[in-house]
Formats: sequence, C-alpha cells, structure tokens
Amino acid sequence: MLIPVHWLNEFVQTDASPEELAERLTATGNEIEEIRESENGPVFSLKLTPNRSDMLSMVGIAREVAALYEQPFRAPEMQLPVGGPPEPDVRVEVTAPDLCPRYVGRVIRGVKLGPSPEWLQARLTAAGMRPISNVVDVTNYVMIECGQPLHAFDYHLVAKAADGKPTIVVRRAQESELFVTLDGQKRTLTAQNLLIADAEKGIALAGVM
Repeated sequence: MLIPVHWLNEFVQTDASPEELAERLTATGNEIEEIRESENGPVFSLKLTPNRSDMLSMVGIAREVAALYEQPFRAPEMQLPVGGPPEPDVRVEVTAPDLCPRYVGRVIRGVKLGPSPEWLQARLTAAGMRPISNVVDVTNYVMIECGQPLHAFDYHLVAKAADGKPTIVVRRAQESELFVTLDGQKRTLTAQNLLIADAEKGIALAGVM
C-alpha cells in the first residue's frame, strides 16, 4: 500500500521525519519497503501482514502512528445528511450473505461527470491510483482514506428486473462465468468470486477490481 505522508499528517502529527517514522513503523512489524517521492512529498510503500487489515486505509495507519507516538488522532470530518423515504425504484439483493452480509445503495441525482480537482488527482496518483473522473475518483478517495470500498453505477445503465426496477444483485459468480474487468481483461470466474451484478450481467468484481 502507498501512503502519502502529507495525507497521513492530516490525521496525526509527530515531530518525526519521514525516515524516522518509516523506521519506527518497520520496527513494529509494519514494514516500509521504500520511501518514494511524489509531487506532494514522500510516499511510504507499506508491506502489511494479513493480520493487519485495520491498516488498509489512511485512517487505520494514522491510528497506529498516533498510538506509537502517543499523539492525538484526528478523525476525518464527515457529513452525510439523510432524509426522506427509501428509494422506491431501486432494489439491492444479497444472495451470498456469507461473503457479503450487507450491501447498501444510495441514489445521487444531478451529478455532472467531469475531471476531479487537481489536488484530488495528485493524492490519488501518489497513492497509486489512476484518476479517471470525479465520480470514480471520489469513490477511490473514500476507499483509501477510510477503508470503505465504494463503487458508482450509472442508474440508467443498471438492468431492470422483471418488475421493472433497476436491481443490484450481490451473488457468487457462476462457474466459468466470463467478466471483463476495468483493465479491459476478460476473466474466467469461479463460484469463489463475489460478483456485483444487475438483473442481466456482472458489473463489478467485489474486492478484486
């Protein structure tokens, strides 16, 4: 995982230099393999062990640093006003609860597709992500910062079920089901893969791409 140090500093402040911080993290088992440079400053390349999934986000890493240096942790400010009844024309179905116990959708209207602000593009690039558009980039930004995977779907392109409602189905892939991932590669899936689909086809491969 790539950790832009300037982004990390928004959540925890220490007097340590990037080199000292990298050495301290490595000594605790969170190996910093190298320190890279970006247009926004140094970036840690972090190699995690499987038992530290709590550090697969900027917030998780900041909590670790705050504990190591006994410094206050500043959680990101979040505002998500919620109001009104559930969206009547969209349905989410989970048929593989052992792989995904909960999946939530939210309809956002009035979105204008375009490029992200330069500062956001720079942060994503430093973290190893390719900026694509404001809609895609904000989902990746939240994932990196908070560790919460997100995906944006075009409401008008989600296939409808028999009752006419656009439907998201979280299911196991069928054995040998073909799926084209975001890198343009055609993949042959197995029943061990979790697929986010609509009423007709797969539209996202959960947890992979």
